[in-house]
Amino acid sequence: MQVKVKFYGSLRKLTRAKEINVEVPEGSSVMELITHLSDIYGEEFEREVIDKGKIKRLVRIALNEEDIEDLSEKLEEGDEVSFTSR
Repeated sequence: MQVKVKFYGSLRKLTRAKEINVEVPEGSSVMELITHLSDIYGEEFEREVIDKGKIKRLVRIALNEEDIEDLSEKLEEGDEVSFTSR
């Protein structure tokens, strides 16, 4: 399934992308998306976003414009996930 991913702040600089479309397996979680993005952009991406399985304090992750804290949140076809780092 395909999801749209947007990057803001220092994560945009790290990825050199404003937004991308990513293909992930059906039923993927936000954490699985982060792992997939780390495969694309390197382990530094994951280190910038999470620490010990939790979203870092200065990072905001939104799923369809709603802030989330639970990385096990499931994704659906056409979802939009944005990553913002201050």
